[in-house]
Amino acid sequence: MQCIHYVLVVAILLSVNGGYSTNIDASVSTSSASKTPSVHNNFIKPTLHAIHTPSNFSNTALSDSASASASPNSSPPNSRYPFDLGNFLSHAKRVKRQSNNPLFGEFLHKMSVIARLANTILLQSDLINKTEMHYKIGELLNIGQLDIVFLKNMNTTHMLEFMEVVNKTISEIGKDVSDGENAVIYLYEMQNSMKDLPAIDKFPSRTDFSNKINELREKFEWAQFNESWPPLRKVSTVLNALNGFTNGSSTTKQMNEDVKLFTNVLDSIEYAKPFIIASNQHLTALSSFKDWNLEVRRSVMDQPERLVFSLYFRNELQKMLNASVESKYSISNKYKLIDDLKKNMQNVGDDFQTFKTNFLQYSNQPSADLRGFQALNRLSSEINEDWMDNALGMNQERRRKLIHSLNPIFALKNNSKLSNFSLSTDYKTGIAIEDMYLIADFLRERKGNSKDYDYSYTLERCLKDVGEIGWNEVSGALQSPKYSREAAEQFSILLDTKLLYEGLQPLIDDFNSVSSIINKYKDSHSSDLQFKVLTRVFDELKTSGSMEKLKKSVDRLMEFSNKFDAREFQNSLYRFLTWNEDLEGAMKSKFANEEYKFNKCFRDHEHDISMGYHDVRLLQNLRNFGEEGVNHVNAFIEKLADMKKLIDEQETTLILKNTNFNVSWEKLKTIDGAIVAKIDNAVESVKNLIELNKMEFVNKPEKMRDAIEYTNYGVDKSGTKLELEQKWKLGTGNLAFRSSSNYFKEALEKINFRKMKNISNVSVFFKELEGIPNMNFDFNSLISVLNYYIPIELNDTRREGLYQIRSEFIKISSMDLDFAKHFKSAADAFKKFGDFLDNCFTEDKPEDQDKTANAKAAAKADEHYIYIIISCVLFVVFVSAVVSFISWKKKWLCFRKEVIECEIIDNEPAEYPPPLTQDIIVIVIVNQIIIRTLVKFEQWMQLLNYVKSSSNSEERGFPYIPLDPRKYFDPNIRLMPYTALQSIRLHGNRFRTRIGTIFYAMQSPMEATNEHDDTREEFLELIVKDSSEYIIMAQDSNTSGIYYHQGVGSAKFGRFNVMTESETQFGGNSQNIVVRQLKITDGKKKLTRSVKQFQIKNWAQGQLLPPISHAELEMILTECSSSTTPVIVHSPSGTGPTMLIIGMEYISRNMECNEQMTFDDAFKRLVDKRYSSFNTWQEIGWLQCGVVYCLSVRHGVELSIYHQMNNSYLDMAVKGNGLPKGVKN
Repeated sequence: MQCIHYVLVVAILLSVNGGYSTNIDASVSTSSASKTPSVHNNFIKPTLHAIHTPSNFSNTALSDSASASASPNSSPPNSRYPFDLGNFLSHAKRVKRQSNNPLFGEFLHKMSVIARLANTILLQSDLINKTEMHYKIGELLNIGQLDIVFLKNMNTTHMLEFMEVVNKTISEIGKDVSDGENAVIYLYEMQNSMKDLPAIDKFPSRTDFSNKINELREKFEWAQFNESWPPLRKVSTVLNALNGFTNGSSTTKQMNEDVKLFTNVLDSIEYAKPFIIASNQHLTALSSFKDWNLEVRRSVMDQPERLVFSLYFRNELQKMLNASVESKYSISNKYKLIDDLKKNMQNVGDDFQTFKTNFLQYSNQPSADLRGFQALNRLSSEINEDWMDNALGMNQERRRKLIHSLNPIFALKNNSKLSNFSLSTDYKTGIAIEDMYLIADFLRERKGNSKDYDYSYTLERCLKDVGEIGWNEVSGALQSPKYSREAAEQFSILLDTKLLYEGLQPLIDDFNSVSSIINKYKDSHSSDLQFKVLTRVFDELKTSGSMEKLKKSVDRLMEFSNKFDAREFQNSLYRFLTWNEDLEGAMKSKFANEEYKFNKCFRDHEHDISMGYHDVRLLQNLRNFGEEGVNHVNAFIEKLADMKKLIDEQETTLILKNTNFNVSWEKLKTIDGAIVAKIDNAVESVKNLIELNKMEFVNKPEKMRDAIEYTNYGVDKSGTKLELEQKWKLGTGNLAFRSSSNYFKEALEKINFRKMKNISNVSVFFKELEGIPNMNFDFNSLISVLNYYIPIELNDTRREGLYQIRSEFIKISSMDLDFAKHFKSAADAFKKFGDFLDNCFTEDKPEDQDKTANAKAAAKADEHYIYIIISCVLFVVFVSAVVSFISWKKKWLCFRKEVIECEIIDNEPAEYPPPLTQDIIVIVIVNQIIIRTLVKFEQWMQLLNYVKSSSNSEERGFPYIPLDPRKYFDPNIRLMPYTALQSIRLHGNRFRTRIGTIFYAMQSPMEATNEHDDTREEFLELIVKDSSEYIIMAQDSNTSGIYYHQGVGSAKFGRFNVMTESETQFGGNSQNIVVRQLKITDGKKKLTRSVKQFQIKNWAQGQLLPPISHAELEMILTECSSSTTPVIVHSPSGTGPTMLIIGMEYISRNMECNEQMTFDDAFKRLVDKRYSSFNTWQEIGWLQCGVVYCLSVRHGVELSIYHQMNNSYLDMAVKGNGLPKGVKN
């Protein structure tokens, strides 16, 4: 009989007819979809499928067996809210049109049936074997591994009583925000703004910043940018049209249209070129700002802005108190309500955690129908489907055996009242449970009680002491920092494109390349393009890569034009300068100094205000929760109470009765749980990907990013809100779901589901998906931002949009997003499951048993002889090892005079894994962020101590020869022997990066003195001998040991002649980087080497900040890394600057391929190869920022995180902000 595993999915597609349909899951009817609850009928659509959509197990958008449909509703007209819920509907429909291939739908259905069958067999096996019985009720109900004791002990009566207290509290706190609550918010924001704020005369000078802004405003011309976009857009359009050219035209009209495709490209290029040339000249004029990071430089505005924030909130507080009718502006009664609520929650607080993490998370997953009662309900009918006979190698007898063997578990399902019980929730109930969890969390975190919250007397006294603010005199001070921030955000977009470095010359060259190819084929007499040559023109455009290169250049600029608003940027610069005088005036006003006086007066109540602010946020959440939320949670608790009544009865029926069909029963009991888990995870991953593709923000994250900006519109700015905005931008700017979504769609298009005939085709399907990028991301910080804004958002539509985003985030965060891992093991798991079923339903014949016994006997005899042979071999190896050790120890085989070179041992892996996907790189980058400066400072100090305390032994066994002491620049900097250079003995160590680039970290050559030998000739010999193509030199040319001619010309050093063929500034205008082309000739051996040297000037050992930007160094390293020969990096001591240069490349290359490797791990691996590598913590901080820059630019990650981190680093390294007392920068 043919092995059944070869036909595990035979006929998976045989029963499916060809063609495409818009309906895949017939089990989801229009009527059922239309019953989906909505919060706002005008905006929430039944097809949104948010986290809490009613979880009928057949309602997946692209379900196992059929299709879904729903009636579309229009979005609200003229809605300017970016996260438009109407767009969700249209996007979901577009996704369905793209991926609703009935062949794929049938294939997914059958894989799901196999997963359900595997899970059912395992569940029955566990029940038979009585494995972890206390978890089985939770598994059957699909609520995770919850202990039966926990479920029984849940006191739903106490929960409902507590919810009554919550409802009463909500009614008593009222719907309106009291003056007392606002007072607490104002005081908290003032306290937050003034915390650790230095005196005004200690603020950094803003003069240079303002002058530079003015210079930029004078040079910047917004029209130069905006005039270039329409011509470029035209080029993009005609290139897209030309890309569809095919040589199939037959009529004159069609031929003329084909010719026009090419002439349109020529015409659009010629029209656009003058605009691009003018823009390129404008960018050249702006290139002096390429290293001037506006986001970093505007940090001089941060402290004045914080002071103005405090002034603003004190003015608002004073105005409110003057008009307030509340007695002493107190909210003590509301605080007492919270005290009572806290006491009543003590017995039920943890239950809401279970609601969130188990009841909601598991029961609402797209894959919920693969397990538990839901799977049993579906499988009871699916097991009789005709395709099962072929796909699982069934026949009438085997099907009877399988059904009979599963009778116990199906009997359990039929006899259980819980089998049709579901804890899945609708959308509004899900939101209510999430909000109730937040309220419980606030209560749980609350420390103490409100009896000590009385500070009204102190507040009145402090306000009286400082007097009221003349707000008209200082109100304009808020504008200048605001516009500097807006300008900085726009300018960072321009910097990220590197246009200020590269200009538009590459685009102009692409224009010329495409034009020259097309013009080359024009008729020499008429200068026209003939139809007969079009195929040749198109082929050359394609094969040369010119058209594709131009298209990428144009698309890149079009993307830039969508992000960068040149006119708004110039307006922001102008407005900053206009309002700057108001800021300066405010800083000199008496009100600014009085703010410090008020802060000092009220400082004793800092803790009270923090606790009060916590309670005010709790009040905000309670109001937002409202009576409607209470009703939804109560309904859910009552549902739990019904479940509890059934659990006691169900528990007694979990023990399955034995069956008379012993063979298949006993064999089914042996199923491997690991194989089942792999099948389940693989099918679940496919379902999760389908669910993700329905979410608009996966494909249009920019709309979701803008949600908080729109919510913030018109809301008072504060330090708290700026921190939240920054957290939101950092998080949403680096969600990398689009690549995975596109990968999945493209993979489905590649697979021909019609050809799936046997088990190997399952492996084809999963093989195609193995390379899907990882999508893991920590959503907690983003969810926390949404949790802050949702309760204070007054606009119903915008609040609903925020709820929608939060629901999507929560749903995704509950998914296992490591799809590639599950797909890699899926095919093997399906095959093994087929083998398992084959074995279960195949009975051994007597002759087969005889053959098996004979084979075992023969194998045992062979095994005896193998043991004898292995014993002999091991004896010979042992004797040889002893002889070799003695010979080595006695040095019988060593000839010291002939050995001049030792093996370099650096323990680098022979092969590295490939780079991580972009989304994982984002996580690696985010992990480097400076959250708290003190923590980061301690990290850098610990790494510096590691460098200084590490062993610096120079001992190494024979034949290693220690370096001559006269070749040490500094005797205190010892030479690490295992990576020491060997071909020419100088003070240097060898490094190899992940991509194979070899670096030599070296001392610079020295001239002869009383302490030192002249090492210049040996240095040049090393270059020639090892064929080096690049040198990076970090020192000035006026130091000793120079081995080249300054300026064009030649110089002789021993037997070597060094000619400087050219000497230019890096990038055309860099003041600190010189690029030389050197030709080194060995007069003795008649060898010549051409070497490119990058000299970084003005870089002294231990200097606070390097004279080179991370961007410049990354460009140099990228060029040098292309070399297959050693890259020599040297500075006077060969440490500090040398190790910063190599470290940026070495560490970033290691971290980009290893998700688990931290910066500390890679740093220690680096410094272990060269002693005394670094001298200051500032060097280590600069290096970590550089690593973040390299990871960002090389993997297409936005530079916002780098800018934020570098800004924080400069604050620490230059200004000393955030450093412990007594530490000097």
